[in-house]
Amino acid sequence: MSTPQDTELSINGRDYRFPSLPVVVICLDGSEPAYIDEAAKAGHAPNLAKLLRTGTSRIAQCVIPSFTNPNNLSIVTGRPPKVHGIAGNYFYDRTSGEEVMMNDARFLRAPTIFAAFHDAGAKVAVVTAKDKLRTLLARLRQTEGIQHALTSAEACERFELPPDRIGDVVVIGTRAKVFGTSAARHDLSGLTEPLRSHGGLSEENVPLIVNRRTAWPANRALRNFDIFDVALNHVLQAAA
Repeated sequence: MSTPQDTELSINGRDYRFPSLPVVVICLDGSEPAYIDEAAKAGHAPNLAKLLRTGTSRIAQCVIPSFTNPNNLSIVTGRPPKVHGIAGNYFYDRTSGEEVMMNDARFLRAPTIFAAFHDAGAKVAVVTAKDKLRTLLARLRQTEGIQHALTSAEACERFELPPDRIGDVVVIGTRAKVFGTSAARHDLSGLTEPLRSHGGLSEENVPLIVNRRTAWPANRALRNFDIFDVALNHVLQAAA
């Protein structure tokens, strides 16, 4: 007689082993590799320091744009935005010509890993604490602070985005630049620190840390949404 632990689940075209022990995955939003390294060196994060010594510490590439919503949904579905449909915190509705906040489940086009394991009998808990065209692109590409100016097709191909939720032009800033819409929509009077750049390629590399040794091939690209594949399929040994 088989048990759930003897099975694999196929979710969004990827296979996951049913865990025999509890698996915990933590997403630390907005964390650069240097944040982890410096906190460990300074003695502020002793548990993370232990994980760095005894477990697996790799650099993974996140989803672009490096916003909360597309990355969170890529992690929980195991797939890029072109599959799950969440391409940013907002998307451009071509029918209405307006921006729409993607904060509702109806925008999701793929099931989550959590739902699939729950339906298979696992106990799951989630805790949470975001010509004319060519001329325009040429001008944008020559503007200081802009790293890339891409057509919709170019951006969707490069960053695996859903075409129907991307506007005509995708602009990505350099590390030191933050884009807004207009001064009237951004009240900065309450800030005590400068704005943090958000969404660009400068935030693409993120830490991926596991408290055990893993068998993920060194020459295989690693994305942040591979974390459940790593945790369920590639762990080698018990925690030290």
